[in-house]
Amino acid sequence: MTPTAGGDLILKAYIAVTIGGWGSVPGAVAGALLIALFEVGVSSLLSYPVALGLLYATLLVILVARPQGLFGEAARRRA
Repeated sequence: MTPTAGGDLILKAYIAVTIGGWGSVPGAVAGALLIALFEVGVSSLLSYPVALGLLYATLLVILVARPQGLFGEAARRRA
């Protein structure tokens, strides 16, 4: 056991929830499945470090295109 054990898993869980939409359990599950399929597909074609880099780039694209996530609700403005 080290203090940094599991850090990469925590980061991927955070990315899954962000992709799926905060507060949406089905969105988090879908985000985790998308991450797994993306990593396996890109890793089999290229390499694991390239898959991680593309995962982070894809996360940035999703956050720019849809900041609330895939299954999240748009934030409402207060009056």
